[in-house]
Amino acid sequence: MLCGAALVSVSGCGGTEAEPVSYNVGGYGMTGGRVWILVTVPRAYAPDQLREVFDRVRAENREPEHAHFVAIKCETGNDEVGADRLAFGRYAVGAVGAEQARLAAGETAFSVFRGRTCAPRTVEQEARTNRPAERADAYALEQSGGIRTGCEDAGSRSEAAREPGCVYVAARRGCLDALNGAPRNSPKALRARFPVPALRRAYVAAVMSCTE
Repeated sequence: MLCGAALVSVSGCGGTEAEPVSYNVGGYGMTGGRVWILVTVPRAYAPDQLREVFDRVRAENREPEHAHFVAIKCETGNDEVGADRLAFGRYAVGAVGAEQARLAAGETAFSVFRGRTCAPRTVEQEARTNRPAERADAYALEQSGGIRTGCEDAGSRSEAAREPGCVYVAARRGCLDALNGAPRNSPKALRARFPVPALRRAYVAAVMSCTE
């Protein structure tokens, strides 16, 4: 399942909660049987925060069974070509994915390009920061009974259909797509994104509920 924007709460020293980390899955494609996911962030986060973003994207995107490559870059870009790339990781889904990614079962690879910065955000961009994500998060929590996690542990499609965390994922993505004005999916594309019928229904319901 492909998920859009999200807020990740990262705890700082002493147990205090730091500013939520925001990210958006801005691109998704397949080349040579490998899945490529582009993730954008509004600023150059610390390495542990970038890792948290990678782990969330990995947990929320468990299909298809191939190698998945995740690139994290600045939302605002940078004057120097390639300088907006902040981190890169890979993980595998299934035996075929493990062979493609050259990883053992459950293993991941992740690296951070240290010292890189993002271009300053414009006033308009700053004003929009996190608003759609916050609204989608609130809507999805209502649908899932307040549960965000657990979808990564669903071992089958029938388990995913009953897992509140999977409902959260589908509902949040649908609401975000509606709020961000994303193009409507064809039935075939929607089935590819959400193979589980119950989760497709949650996605469609979210699109309808969040459409302005």
